[in-house]
Amino acid sequence: MAARLRCSDSSKEELRIYYNSRGNLLAHGVISSPTPRWTPDPFPGRFVLDRLS
Repeated sequence: MAARLRCSDSSKEELRIYYNSRGNLLAHGVISSPTPRWTPDPFPGRFVLDRLS
């Protein structure tokens, strides 16, 4: 295994990113909006008639 060499013992630059809300995380593409697993279907398969009217 080859030895890894560094130019210095410490980092020359440090980058910190702060987000203050879920909306900002979504806007910056850090997280994606969740996709619904299913969509509610009030009439599965067919339309149901109202027989009381």
